[in-house]
Amino acid sequence: MTGLKMLTVVDEDGKNIDRYLEKLSKSFKGTLYLVYVKDVGFYPAEALLEFEKSFNKIKEKGLKVLNRIAKKAEELGFKTEIIGVQYGVAIERILKLEEQLNPDVLIVSHKCGFRRILSEDYIDSIICNARSPVLIAR
Repeated sequence: MTGLKMLTVVDEDGKNIDRYLEKLSKSFKGTLYLVYVKDVGFYPAEALLEFEKSFNKIKEKGLKVLNRIAKKAEELGFKTEIIGVQYGVAIERILKLEEQLNPDVLIVSHKCGFRRILSEDYIDSIICNARSPVLIAR
């Protein structure tokens, strides 16, 4: 299939997405919208203010991972657009981006760097609440 809009959620190091891109490129072509999401869960406002101070390090790491994946994706024939690095409650961030971008498919990693994504509840929440079909990169 060609011309697909694919919202791609990248984890801590992006290795699952890296491995999945080659397989994906054999069946699909289109634009990958890449986003790095750091889950910070529900914390008091004071904790979020402290987290905000260290966000620059997370943003730098996230952009490095996104740029590496974008380069590899472009070599495989995908168009790419880096959405950026976001933090907060991962599920909420992902579903909000999905609503804004209205992708043809949502690609998430089953094994990610933050605990909430490691749980089946995370995958269930994405599958049950996403409007788009979901591909799980393992």
